[in-house]
Amino acid sequence: MATKDNIFILQYPVSIQVVPREVLVDQQIISVRDALVGDVSSVQPPTDPFYVGFTIRDFDVFSSVYRDDLRVLLDQSFLDTANLQSIEVLKGPAAMLFGHLEPGGIVNLVVKRPLDTPYYWVQVQPGSFGLTRTTPQGR
Repeated sequence: MATKDNIFILQYPVSIQVVPREVLVDQQIISVRDALVGDVSSVQPPTDPFYVGFTIRDFDVFSSVYRDDLRVLLDQSFLDTANLQSIEVLKGPAAMLFGHLEPGGIVNLVVKRPLDTPYYWVQVQPGSFGLTRTTPQGR
């Protein structure tokens, strides 16, 4: 949860937006950047065409990407959505709950949790410019 406590999002007095798994599947979104730029307000693509990140409220959030409330320290140029349950965006100064960050906000990637009974399916996506993407989807 983006607030690091057990308070429901509707009861929390800050701006939190969630992109659920159903939206990612329905829109066939394969990158976190595409999910955020298209579905979350105040998230824009960068002005530099060679930079593949995104900005929240005009602040670069390259160091403000978290996975299950822990900072992601790997290459963030392409974050895949294959194993994500949802994407949470905590905007504004309330993002300081996570420590010293940019005032634009943070992105928290919530990873899928295992179920008691296994459920599997495979998805194959063809695309432009030779893009092929095979993802095993376990719920």
